[in-house]
Parts: sequence; structure tokens; C-alpha cells
Amino acid sequence: ITHDGTGDDKETLILWNQQLLKHGVGVAWALLIEYIKNNKHLDSYYNFWAKNANSSLDRYLIQGFYQKISELECFYTLYKNERKWMYPTDDIYFFEDREDTLLSQAFKEHFQIVNQ
Repeated sequence: ITHDGTGDDKETLILWNQQLLKHGVGVAWALLIEYIKNNKHLDSYYNFWAKNANSSLDRYLIQGFYQKISELECFYTLYKNERKWMYPTDDIYFFEDREDTLLSQAFKEHFQIVNQ
């Protein structure tokens, strides 16, 4: 990532940084998250997901991360006593009305969901 330059060069470098974060770093981050997923360490798995850190380039990084993670088996689910990793597009997610549901908290932080 570079930040030097003036005039037209500076605009090109800014665009380069934005695209690098969106299409490079964000995608790599999502792939790494999928690679390290482990049923035994769910308490920390969702803590590694991208969050807004108020940098001017955050939105590009976060956009790249969530575009890619949405294509991966990134949600650990329990349905009718079957535990498995699923894609975000696989099914409807239902959360019990419990405050300590780890996955529910991750969803609340990153997505607009309805808890019942």
C-alpha cells in the first residue's frame, strides 16, 4: 500500500489502495477465516471477522471481506441435532431467545436479523 504522490498520481494511488483492500486483502482475510474455522473454538471464531475501525479505507476492506465470506461455509449451525457448517444462502437462521447465544451475537454485530 502506498500513499505517496501528488495530483493525478495521488488519485491513482488512492484508487489502488481501495481496490487492493477490497479485492485483495478483504478476500484473503475471508479465505483465512474459512481456513482456520474449527468446531472446538467457536467462541473466538467470529471475533476474527472484519469490523469497522473508522479508517477511511475500512469500507473497502469490509466490503471485500463480506462479499467473499458470503460465498463460503462460514456459519456453524445446529438444526434437528445435526451440527454442520453452512453457507449464508443455505437456509433461514432461527435463534432461540437467549442472551448467551454466541452465533446470535455475531449476527447482531454484522447483520440485521430478527430474533424470536
